[in-house]
Amino acid sequence: MAGQDWPDGSSAAAADSTRAPLPIARYRLRFIGCSRNDDLTGSLWRSAFGKALRESVCITGLPTCTACLLRGECPYPALFEPYRTLFESYAGAHALPFHLPEDVPRPYILAPDDDADGSGEYTLALTLVGEAARRAGIVRFALERAAAAGLGRQRWTLTPRAIERWCDERGVWATTDAQDGSATLPAVPLAPRVVRLVLKTPLRLRVQGGNLQPWDLSAEHFGKALVLRLSLLAACYAPQSAANAAAAMALAALPALDWRPRQLEWQEASSYSARQQQEIPLGGIRGEILLGGSGLRRLWPWLWIGQWVHVGKMADRGHGRYELLAMDC
Repeated sequence: MAGQDWPDGSSAAAADSTRAPLPIARYRLRFIGCSRNDDLTGSLWRSAFGKALRESVCITGLPTCTACLLRGECPYPALFEPYRTLFESYAGAHALPFHLPEDVPRPYILAPDDDADGSGEYTLALTLVGEAARRAGIVRFALERAAAAGLGRQRWTLTPRAIERWCDERGVWATTDAQDGSATLPAVPLAPRVVRLVLKTPLRLRVQGGNLQPWDLSAEHFGKALVLRLSLLAACYAPQSAANAAAAMALAALPALDWRPRQLEWQEASSYSARQQQEIPLGGIRGEILLGGSGLRRLWPWLWIGQWVHVGKMADRGHGRYELLAMDC
């Protein structure tokens, strides 16, 4: 996984004192019982997670959360259906370098394993942002409940094997019960002179009502989308972080970022929606970009943490995941 073995020999735990702009908690849920991991898309996991979470925590039985008197206390809307009032008051008291979107970002990222070996073992990566990490136990319970109930049209069932948490200071994965979660600001290794950004899952960016195409993807498009996402997550779930104060400086570094696309293409993908009874298009941009220049150092903390927070549409279900690889030059 990105960041465990930094190619230039440094590590996130010891390279320097720089910290990422957003606190997160990273987990790996390990299961057994499925050898067709390509069937278990992030969208499928997100849908099953929402259903299992609601069944696990809702005590009123109301069809929606809109009129529920417990909405402000219940874990379900906080995690799965957040509403704009979460950060409207915060935005009103701070000069944010962006406009508030209608859709509030979710404080979790589900990233299915795409490097399966067909052994029947399955890994689901989970990132929780800011205050959401306090509910790690509930999230784990709902995901394991969803896995036991069966996923997708084939009703793949998975048996929990273990859950691990990334220990940033030690640079290792450690077994945990995920009952008492807390988010931390990840340490950031020294920025290389040139880095290779590899898009591991389709990147979907919307520009003027349409999907951005590979030949139009630029440093400005990618950088703005990344900074906006991290800033919104900070405003919603980690208002004490320095992300929003540093956002303007990060955006100002974009013109100085050397951006060299390599082998960018549009990859088609889809996922079946049981609710809509149809396949949902999930295609996006795949490929690699070489990054360098003076702007890389200033954007580096944002790029580093973006590996686990992702960028673009449907990031909460695994889209827009990328890996950073240092280049020898």
